[in-house]
Amino acid sequence: MSGWFLWLLTVLGLALVFAALVRQWTASFGAALRAGVPTAEAVPLTVLIPARNEAERITPLLQDLASQRPVAPPEVIVVDDASEDGTLERARSMAERWPVLRVIALQGTTGKKAALEAGMAAATHPVALFTDADVRCGPGRSDAFGRTWKALAPDLLLGPVFLREAHGLWGRYQREEQAVLLGVAAGSALSGTALLANGANLAVRRALFTAMGGYAADRHWASGDDMFLLRRVQRAGGRVAFVADPAAAVVVEPAPGAGAWWRQRLRWAGKLRAYPAPAAMAFGLLSVGLPWALAFTTVRALDLRVGGGLAWTWALLFMAWSAWLGAALGLVQVAKEAQGLRHRPLGSTLALGWMAATAPVIALCALVLRPRWKGRRI
Repeated sequence: MSGWFLWLLTVLGLALVFAALVRQWTASFGAALRAGVPTAEAVPLTVLIPARNEAERITPLLQDLASQRPVAPPEVIVVDDASEDGTLERARSMAERWPVLRVIALQGTTGKKAALEAGMAAATHPVALFTDADVRCGPGRSDAFGRTWKALAPDLLLGPVFLREAHGLWGRYQREEQAVLLGVAAGSALSGTALLANGANLAVRRALFTAMGGYAADRHWASGDDMFLLRRVQRAGGRVAFVADPAAAVVVEPAPGAGAWWRQRLRWAGKLRAYPAPAAMAFGLLSVGLPWALAFTTVRALDLRVGGGLAWTWALLFMAWSAWLGAALGLVQVAKEAQGLRHRPLGSTLALGWMAATAPVIALCALVLRPRWKGRRI
Protein backbone atom coordinates (compact mmCIF):
# COMPACT_ATOMS: atom_id res chain seq x y z
CA MET A 1 0.00 0.00 0.00
CA SER A 2 1.53 3.31 -1.11
CA GLY A 3 2.13 6.27 1.17
CA TRP A 4 -0.20 8.36 -0.97
CA PHE A 5 -3.05 5.90 -0.53
CA LEU A 6 -2.45 5.80 3.24
CA TRP A 7 -2.56 9.59 3.33
CA LEU A 8 -5.85 9.63 1.43
CA LEU A 9 -7.37 7.08 3.79
CA THR A 10 -6.19 9.13 6.78
CA VAL A 11 -7.75 12.31 5.45
CA LEU A 12 -10.98 10.48 4.64
CA GLY A 13 -11.01 8.91 8.09
CA LEU A 14 -10.61 12.29 9.78
CA ALA A 15 -13.38 13.72 7.61
CA LEU A 16 -15.71 10.88 8.59
CA VAL A 17 -14.90 11.35 12.29
CA PHE A 18 -15.59 15.07 11.96
CA ALA A 19 -18.84 14.40 10.13
CA ALA A 20 -20.06 11.85 12.67
CA LEU A 21 -19.37 14.22 15.57
CA VAL A 22 -20.93 17.28 13.96
CA ARG A 23 -23.98 15.36 12.74
CA GLN A 24 -24.54 14.16 16.30
CA TRP A 25 -24.45 17.79 17.46
CA THR A 26 -26.86 18.76 14.70
CA ALA A 27 -29.31 16.05 15.70
CA SER A 28 -29.10 17.01 19.39
CA PHE A 29 -29.58 20.71 18.66
CA GLY A 30 -32.50 20.09 16.32
CA ALA A 31 -34.24 17.75 18.77
CA ALA A 32 -33.85 20.25 21.60
CA LEU A 33 -35.28 23.06 19.48
CA ARG A 34 -38.31 20.95 18.64
CA ALA A 35 -38.82 19.98 22.29
CA GLY A 36 -38.81 23.59 23.49
CA VAL A 37 -38.48 24.80 27.07
CA PRO A 38 -39.74 22.51 29.86
CA THR A 39 -43.04 23.36 31.51
CA ALA A 40 -41.54 23.43 35.01
CA GLU A 41 -42.02 26.42 37.29
CA ALA A 42 -39.18 28.92 36.86
CA VAL A 43 -36.62 29.30 39.63
CA PRO A 44 -35.82 32.89 40.69
CA LEU A 45 -32.61 34.28 39.20
CA THR A 46 -30.26 37.11 40.01
CA VAL A 47 -29.36 38.86 36.75
CA LEU A 48 -25.74 39.98 37.01
CA ILE A 49 -24.38 42.62 34.62
CA PRO A 50 -20.69 43.61 34.64
CA ALA A 51 -20.46 46.94 32.83
CA ARG A 52 -17.61 49.10 31.58
CA ASN A 53 -18.13 52.10 29.30
CA GLU A 54 -21.59 51.05 28.09
CA ALA A 55 -23.50 54.29 28.74
CA GLU A 56 -25.34 54.08 25.42
CA ARG A 57 -26.40 50.45 25.87
CA ILE A 58 -27.02 49.90 29.58
CA THR A 59 -30.40 51.65 29.72
CA PRO A 60 -31.98 49.70 26.80
CA LEU A 61 -30.79 46.43 28.37
CA LEU A 62 -32.25 47.33 31.76
CA GLN A 63 -35.52 48.24 30.07
CA ASP A 64 -35.52 44.82 28.40
CA LEU A 65 -35.05 43.18 31.79
CA ALA A 66 -37.81 45.24 33.39
CA SER A 67 -40.13 44.05 30.60
CA GLN A 68 -39.57 40.33 31.23
CA ARG A 69 -42.70 38.17 31.28
CA PRO A 70 -44.54 36.64 33.03
CA VAL A 71 -42.62 38.41 35.81
CA ALA A 72 -39.50 40.55 35.91
CA PRO A 73 -36.36 39.14 37.57
CA PRO A 74 -36.52 39.51 41.37
CA GLU A 75 -32.97 40.88 41.51
CA VAL A 76 -30.78 42.69 38.99
CA ILE A 77 -27.25 43.76 39.89
CA VAL A 78 -25.11 46.07 37.76
CA VAL A 79 -21.43 46.14 38.73
CA ASP A 80 -19.70 49.14 37.19
CA ASP A 81 -16.09 48.36 36.30
CA ALA A 82 -14.52 51.84 36.51
CA SER A 83 -16.50 53.24 33.58
CA GLU A 84 -15.44 56.60 32.21
CA ASP A 85 -18.51 57.49 30.13
CA GLY A 86 -21.40 57.84 32.56
CA THR A 87 -22.45 54.18 32.71
CA LEU A 88 -22.57 54.25 36.51
CA GLU A 89 -24.76 57.36 36.61
CA ARG A 90 -27.23 55.97 34.07
CA ALA A 91 -27.55 52.70 35.96
CA ARG A 92 -28.13 54.55 39.22
CA SER A 93 -30.77 56.71 37.58
CA MET A 94 -32.62 53.57 36.49
CA ALA A 95 -32.29 52.11 40.00
CA GLU A 96 -34.17 55.08 41.44
CA ARG A 97 -37.22 54.02 39.43
CA TRP A 98 -36.80 50.24 39.63
CA PRO A 99 -36.45 48.86 43.17
CA VAL A 100 -35.12 45.42 42.19
CA LEU A 101 -32.06 47.00 40.56
CA ARG A 102 -28.90 47.36 42.62
CA VAL A 103 -25.82 49.19 41.37
CA ILE A 104 -22.33 48.51 42.69
CA ALA A 105 -19.25 50.58 41.87
CA LEU A 106 -16.24 48.26 41.76
CA GLN A 107 -13.53 49.28 44.20
CA GLY A 108 -9.88 48.23 44.22
CA THR A 109 -9.31 45.38 41.76
CA THR A 110 -10.87 46.04 38.37
CA GLY A 111 -11.74 43.90 35.37
CA LYS A 112 -14.71 41.84 34.24
CA LYS A 113 -13.83 38.87 36.43
CA ALA A 114 -13.58 41.11 39.51
CA ALA A 115 -16.94 42.66 38.63
CA LEU A 116 -18.56 39.25 38.34
CA GLU A 117 -17.09 38.16 41.67
CA ALA A 118 -18.36 41.31 43.37
CA GLY A 119 -21.81 40.75 41.92
CA MET A 120 -21.86 37.12 43.02
CA ALA A 121 -20.92 38.17 46.56
CA ALA A 122 -23.83 40.61 46.63
CA ALA A 123 -26.42 38.29 45.04
CA THR A 124 -29.13 36.72 47.19
CA HIS A 125 -30.55 34.04 44.89
CA PRO A 126 -28.93 30.63 44.33
CA VAL A 127 -28.62 31.06 40.55
CA ALA A 128 -26.98 34.01 38.77
CA LEU A 129 -27.67 34.84 35.13
CA PHE A 130 -24.60 36.52 33.63
CA THR A 131 -25.48 39.18 31.07
CA ASP A 132 -23.12 41.43 29.13
CA ALA A 133 -24.02 45.11 29.28
CA ASP A 134 -24.02 45.58 25.49
CA VAL A 135 -26.71 43.02 24.60
CA ARG A 136 -30.47 43.11 24.13
CA CYS A 137 -32.95 40.38 25.00
CA GLY A 138 -36.58 39.46 24.49
CA PRO A 139 -39.26 39.37 27.19
CA GLY A 140 -39.10 35.59 27.69
CA ARG A 141 -35.40 35.22 28.44
CA SER A 142 -35.47 35.04 32.25
CA ASP A 143 -38.46 32.69 32.23
CA ALA A 144 -36.81 30.35 29.71
CA PHE A 145 -33.65 30.18 31.81
CA GLY A 146 -35.59 29.76 35.05
CA ARG A 147 -37.80 26.95 33.77
CA THR A 148 -34.91 25.10 32.13
CA TRP A 149 -32.89 25.36 35.32
CA LYS A 150 -35.79 23.98 37.36
CA ALA A 151 -36.23 21.03 35.00
CA LEU A 152 -32.56 20.11 34.49
CA ALA A 153 -30.93 21.27 37.75
CA PRO A 154 -27.55 21.97 36.10
CA ASP A 155 -24.56 23.75 37.59
CA LEU A 156 -23.90 25.81 34.46
CA LEU A 157 -26.60 26.66 31.93
CA LEU A 158 -25.47 28.09 28.59
CA GLY A 159 -27.73 30.25 26.47
CA PRO A 160 -27.89 31.15 22.77
CA VAL A 161 -26.26 34.30 21.44
CA PHE A 162 -27.62 35.78 18.22
CA LEU A 163 -26.06 38.47 16.04
CA ARG A 164 -28.10 41.51 15.13
CA GLU A 165 -28.87 41.79 11.44
CA ALA A 166 -26.08 43.55 9.60
CA HIS A 167 -26.03 44.67 5.99
CA GLY A 168 -23.29 44.26 3.46
CA LEU A 169 -20.90 41.41 2.75
CA TRP A 170 -19.00 41.82 6.02
CA GLY A 171 -22.17 41.78 8.08
CA ARG A 172 -23.49 38.68 6.32
CA TYR A 173 -20.20 36.90 6.89
CA GLN A 174 -20.33 37.60 10.61
CA ARG A 175 -23.82 36.12 10.80
CA GLU A 176 -22.54 32.96 9.12
CA GLU A 177 -19.64 32.87 11.55
CA GLN A 178 -21.94 33.35 14.54
CA ALA A 179 -24.14 30.51 13.31
CA VAL A 180 -21.12 28.20 13.36
CA LEU A 181 -20.22 29.25 16.91
CA LEU A 182 -23.81 28.84 18.07
CA GLY A 183 -24.03 25.40 16.48
CA VAL A 184 -20.82 24.20 18.14
CA ALA A 185 -21.76 25.64 21.54
CA ALA A 186 -25.30 24.25 21.52
CA GLY A 187 -24.59 20.95 19.80
CA SER A 188 -21.62 20.01 21.96
CA ALA A 189 -23.36 20.96 25.21
CA LEU A 190 -26.55 19.11 24.29
CA SER A 191 -24.48 16.05 23.35
CA GLY A 192 -22.80 15.94 26.75
CA THR A 193 -19.41 17.62 26.25
CA ALA A 194 -19.67 21.40 26.07
CA LEU A 195 -16.79 22.96 24.14
CA LEU A 196 -17.79 26.63 23.99
CA ALA A 197 -19.45 29.11 26.32
CA ASN A 198 -20.37 32.76 25.84
CA GLY A 199 -20.31 34.97 28.92
CA ALA A 200 -22.93 37.24 27.39
CA ASN A 201 -25.60 34.68 28.24
CA LEU A 202 -25.11 31.96 30.84
CA ALA A 203 -26.33 31.03 34.31
CA VAL A 204 -24.31 29.44 37.09
CA ARG A 205 -25.02 27.97 40.50
CA ARG A 206 -23.74 30.55 42.97
CA ALA A 207 -22.70 28.00 45.61
CA LEU A 208 -20.49 26.14 43.13
CA PHE A 209 -18.99 29.39 41.83
CA THR A 210 -18.04 30.34 45.38
CA ALA A 211 -16.73 26.87 46.23
CA MET A 212 -14.45 26.95 43.17
CA GLY A 213 -12.97 30.26 44.32
CA GLY A 214 -14.52 32.31 41.56
CA TYR A 215 -11.84 33.45 39.11
CA ALA A 216 -8.99 33.38 41.64
CA ALA A 217 -6.69 31.41 39.34
CA ASP A 218 -7.56 33.31 36.15
CA ARG A 219 -7.65 37.00 37.10
CA HIS A 220 -4.44 37.79 35.23
CA TRP A 221 -6.36 37.24 31.96
CA ALA A 222 -8.55 40.27 31.19
CA SER A 223 -11.01 38.22 29.13
CA GLY A 224 -11.99 34.57 28.99
CA ASP A 225 -14.38 34.58 31.94
CA ASP A 226 -16.78 32.32 30.05
CA MET A 227 -14.36 29.63 28.92
CA PHE A 228 -12.50 29.56 32.23
CA LEU A 229 -15.80 29.15 34.06
CA LEU A 230 -16.86 26.33 31.75
CA ARG A 231 -13.59 24.51 32.29
CA ARG A 232 -13.72 24.92 36.08
CA VAL A 233 -17.28 23.61 36.28
CA GLN A 234 -16.34 20.60 34.16
CA ARG A 235 -13.28 19.87 36.30
CA ALA A 236 -15.43 20.08 39.43
CA GLY A 237 -17.76 17.46 37.99
CA GLY A 238 -20.61 19.93 37.52
CA ARG A 239 -23.39 19.42 35.02
CA VAL A 240 -23.45 21.69 31.96
CA ALA A 241 -26.66 22.19 29.97
CA PHE A 242 -27.95 24.45 27.19
CA VAL A 243 -31.20 26.42 26.79
CA ALA A 244 -32.26 25.51 23.25
CA ASP A 245 -34.99 28.12 22.99
CA PRO A 246 -34.77 31.34 20.93
CA ALA A 247 -36.65 33.12 23.73
CA ALA A 248 -33.59 32.66 25.95
CA ALA A 249 -31.24 34.38 23.51
CA VAL A 250 -29.42 37.65 23.78
CA VAL A 251 -28.62 39.70 20.69
CA VAL A 252 -25.18 41.23 20.20
CA GLU A 253 -23.94 43.80 17.73
CA PRO A 254 -21.59 42.73 14.92
CA ALA A 255 -18.08 44.11 14.84
CA PRO A 256 -18.35 47.50 13.09
CA GLY A 257 -15.46 46.87 10.72
CA ALA A 258 -12.56 44.64 9.77
CA GLY A 259 -10.28 46.15 12.41
CA ALA A 260 -12.74 45.58 15.24
CA TRP A 261 -13.42 42.06 13.97
CA TRP A 262 -9.70 41.29 13.85
CA ARG A 263 -9.10 42.53 17.41
CA GLN A 264 -12.08 40.57 18.71
CA ARG A 265 -10.90 37.36 17.09
CA LEU A 266 -7.38 37.87 18.45
CA ARG A 267 -8.88 38.25 21.92
CA TRP A 268 -10.95 35.09 21.52
CA ALA A 269 -7.99 33.08 20.24
CA GLY A 270 -5.56 34.55 22.77
CA LYS A 271 -7.42 33.34 25.83
CA LEU A 272 -7.22 29.76 24.54
CA ARG A 273 -3.51 29.83 25.41
CA ALA A 274 -4.54 29.50 29.05
CA TYR A 275 -7.41 27.08 28.44
CA PRO A 276 -6.02 23.51 28.60
CA ALA A 277 -9.19 21.62 27.68
CA PRO A 278 -8.24 18.47 25.71
CA ALA A 279 -11.62 17.99 24.03
CA ALA A 280 -11.85 21.61 22.88
CA MET A 281 -8.24 21.63 21.68
CA ALA A 282 -8.70 18.36 19.80
CA PHE A 283 -11.82 19.59 18.03
CA GLY A 284 -10.14 22.91 17.27
CA LEU A 285 -7.19 21.18 15.65
CA LEU A 286 -9.49 18.87 13.69
CA SER A 287 -11.82 21.62 12.49
CA VAL A 288 -8.94 23.89 11.45
CA GLY A 289 -6.54 21.26 10.15
CA LEU A 290 -8.99 19.11 8.17
CA PRO A 291 -9.93 21.64 5.46
CA TRP A 292 -6.26 22.53 5.01
CA ALA A 293 -5.42 18.84 4.64
CA LEU A 294 -8.22 18.48 2.11
CA ALA A 295 -7.00 21.51 0.16
CA PHE A 296 -3.40 20.26 0.17
CA THR A 297 -4.49 16.82 -1.02
CA THR A 298 -6.63 18.32 -3.76
CA VAL A 299 -3.72 20.39 -5.08
CA ARG A 300 -1.46 17.35 -5.08
CA ALA A 301 -4.13 15.31 -6.87
CA LEU A 302 -4.13 17.78 -9.75
CA ASP A 303 -0.67 16.49 -10.73
CA LEU A 304 -1.79 12.87 -11.07
CA ARG A 305 -1.95 11.33 -14.52
CA VAL A 306 -4.43 8.85 -15.89
CA GLY A 307 -3.54 5.40 -14.65
CA GLY A 308 -1.68 6.71 -11.62
CA GLY A 309 -4.49 6.23 -9.18
CA LEU A 310 -6.41 9.18 -10.56
CA ALA A 311 -9.88 7.64 -10.34
CA TRP A 312 -9.78 6.36 -6.77
CA THR A 313 -7.91 9.47 -5.59
CA TRP A 314 -10.69 11.76 -6.74
CA ALA A 315 -13.35 9.35 -5.51
CA LEU A 316 -11.88 9.38 -2.00
CA LEU A 317 -11.38 13.14 -2.14
CA PHE A 318 -14.99 13.66 -3.15
CA MET A 319 -16.14 11.54 -0.23
CA ALA A 320 -13.93 13.45 2.21
CA TRP A 321 -14.98 16.90 0.98
CA SER A 322 -18.64 15.85 1.03
CA ALA A 323 -18.37 14.51 4.58
CA TRP A 324 -16.75 17.71 5.88
CA LEU A 325 -18.92 20.20 4.04
CA GLY A 326 -22.21 18.33 4.40
CA ALA A 327 -21.84 18.01 8.17
CA ALA A 328 -20.78 21.63 8.63
CA LEU A 329 -23.63 22.97 6.49
CA GLY A 330 -26.14 20.86 8.39
CA LEU A 331 -25.06 22.36 11.72
CA VAL A 332 -25.15 25.88 10.31
CA GLN A 333 -28.65 25.28 8.95
CA VAL A 334 -30.02 24.26 12.36
CA ALA A 335 -28.32 27.23 14.02
CA LYS A 336 -29.91 29.55 11.47
CA GLU A 337 -33.31 27.97 11.99
CA ALA A 338 -32.97 28.74 15.70
CA GLN A 339 -32.50 32.40 14.76
CA GLY A 340 -35.26 32.44 12.16
CA LEU A 341 -32.78 33.01 9.35
CA ARG A 342 -32.88 31.71 5.82
CA HIS A 343 -30.18 29.16 5.04
CA ARG A 344 -28.15 29.89 1.90
CA PRO A 345 -25.79 26.95 1.29
CA LEU A 346 -23.55 28.82 -1.17
CA GLY A 347 -23.00 31.73 1.18
CA SER A 348 -22.38 29.36 4.08
CA THR A 349 -19.88 27.38 2.01
CA LEU A 350 -17.92 30.52 1.13
CA ALA A 351 -17.98 31.63 4.77
CA LEU A 352 -16.74 28.24 5.96
CA GLY A 353 -13.90 28.43 3.48
CA TRP A 354 -12.92 31.88 4.70
CA MET A 355 -13.08 30.75 8.33
CA ALA A 356 -10.87 27.76 7.55
CA ALA A 357 -8.37 29.98 5.73
CA THR A 358 -8.11 32.65 8.41
CA ALA A 359 -8.29 30.55 11.58
CA PRO A 360 -4.61 29.44 11.54
CA VAL A 361 -3.49 33.01 10.86
CA ILE A 362 -5.52 34.33 13.79
CA ALA A 363 -4.25 31.55 16.07
CA LEU A 364 -0.61 32.25 15.23
CA CYS A 365 -0.97 36.03 15.57
CA ALA A 366 -2.71 35.59 18.92
CA LEU A 367 0.47 33.99 20.27
CA VAL A 368 2.34 37.30 20.01
CA LEU A 369 -0.28 40.06 19.69
CA ARG A 370 -2.28 41.30 22.67
CA PRO A 371 -5.01 43.73 21.58
CA ARG A 372 -6.72 46.20 23.88
CA TRP A 373 -10.20 45.42 25.17
CA LYS A 374 -12.37 47.88 27.05
CA GLY A 375 -9.35 50.16 27.20
CA ARG A 376 -7.13 47.48 28.74
CA ARG A 377 -4.46 45.21 27.33
CA ILE A 378 -5.53 41.58 27.53
